[in-house]
Amino acid sequence: MKKSYCTRNNGNCTTCNLVNYGMDCANNPVQGMAPIPQLVGRKGTKMSRAMAAFDGFKGGQTVQHIKKLIGKELADRLTGHELGLVMSAVNRAWQEAKGEATHEIEDFIGLPNGVSLWAVIGDKDYLGRKEFPDGLNIPDVLQKRGNLVAQWEAEYEAEKREKAAK
Repeated sequence: MKKSYCTRNNGNCTTCNLVNYGMDCANNPVQGMAPIPQLVGRKGTKMSRAMAAFDGFKGGQTVQHIKKLIGKELADRLTGHELGLVMSAVNRAWQEAKGEATHEIEDFIGLPNGVSLWAVIGDKDYLGRKEFPDGLNIPDVLQKRGNLVAQWEAEYEAEKREKAAK
């Protein structure tokens, strides 16, 4: 009987080139083939083995996004363990880039060393103080400035189009 996930060889696992060690392409035992003894106790799906090897945050959206970046073709070629290692590498690259970008912003706005951008922007109780004494709501300020910058950019682009039309 052809398996629902089969895309090759008319479902004949016994002659399919994706069969390895008595397991089919989804790591299910192939009936009529003797698996290698050390793998008989192997449990779980490819994704469960990938998640066991993945050392990043295992939230659903995070994992889905990393899998999207890796792509189906590469994910299909890798073993579960290898997929987990690649997922970890992608996650580390993202975390390092995010940290570098945050430090650039902290340097640009002149925060003292050791003071986090998130401590300044956040609305959390910071070191037991409920709010900053200046009363600034940083997210509101940033949103207003962002809207103003967007308006300026739109005006600039309109001016460029007018000049080009003349």
